[in-house]
Amino acid sequence: MSWVMPDSSVINAYMCFMVWTVLPISSAWIFMSAMRSFISFMFCSWPTPCMLI
Repeated sequence: MSWVMPDSSVINAYMCFMVWTVLPISSAWIFMSAMRSFISFMFCSWPTPCMLI
């Protein structure tokens, strides 16, 4: 059973697909986590246990 390497066009298309799918998801996740930490910091600036996270 021989395994052939795909050509560079398939690799480039796969990399472009991965970039265009992973990049918005990761940026949205980073933005949501930053907003969540900012909101929890705004609500829990006093030393009380925070239940929002």
